[in-house]
Amino acid sequence: LSLSDLLLETKDAVGFLQDVIKTSTKSLQKLELVNITKERYPIYYTTMFPNLRQLVITPQNLSNDMVLILAQHKNLTELTILQGRHTPLFEPITHQTWLEARQINPNFKVRLEVRGRTRAEIMLQECAPVHCIMYDTPYARVTAEEVIMISELYQRQLKQFGHLQLPRKHGSRSYQERGDTYLVLLIRECPNIETLVIRERVSTATLLIIANEAKKLHNLVVRRQGVLQKFDWPKLSHWSDDQYAWLKMASTSYSRTESEISKLLNKRWYMLSDAEFMRLEI
Repeated sequence: LSLSDLLLETKDAVGFLQDVIKTSTKSLQKLELVNITKERYPIYYTTMFPNLRQLVITPQNLSNDMVLILAQHKNLTELTILQGRHTPLFEPITHQTWLEARQINPNFKVRLEVRGRTRAEIMLQECAPVHCIMYDTPYARVTAEEVIMISELYQRQLKQFGHLQLPRKHGSRSYQERGDTYLVLLIRECPNIETLVIRERVSTATLLIIANEAKKLHNLVVRRQGVLQKFDWPKLSHWSDDQYAWLKMASTSYSRTESEISKLLNKRWYMLSDAEFMRLEI
């Protein structure tokens, strides 16, 4: 069941989902409630579906108490906290609540997502068991501040990160103005990343560095239109001469880059067309 942008007044949300509980208490497995109300109004009815596997909900309809109740649902594999175009800004769930939720259920997982035509920054949840962060919007770009904060909060637990949809604007072709170094910093600081989705401009050299250094990575998704055939990295102190020569050789063509990354990931790998990228679901 998916309901979006109802933007109800608080008084109109009383009893919301009551009829669904009467008919689908045991059968409902996925529930998506996006911006059901304009203001903060925890929808406690979401905790009354014992077989619920996925819950997508916006921050104003979630509360500390709800998180603790949801953590007790052993069937709930993922809680997605979603921000959309009409999502107001609120304080995140308290870090004490997340710590308690993790004690209740060590397998509890949280996904943070921004979706739609919004420029909102993602609301990071301190101490939450966040395993996935996705920007499903044409506006967001990777930044140094974002990577540093994410690395500090979710260093060992983050497994998926990326930007979906085609970008609103093409990024700069200049190495100094692109986000290549931030992406490399991310995979170094978060060594358990398994899925990385890159939609903005990067060089072939950057992709090779990421594939070579991210040891847990097995799903690297890249737009071919956003990849620059460039060897534009200075030699770093921990690289040997042989590594640097390999990087220079492998980044000189798209086909060589794809071939070398295929070896590193131990599977056939290729860059996606924009049409293929737009069909992507993570």
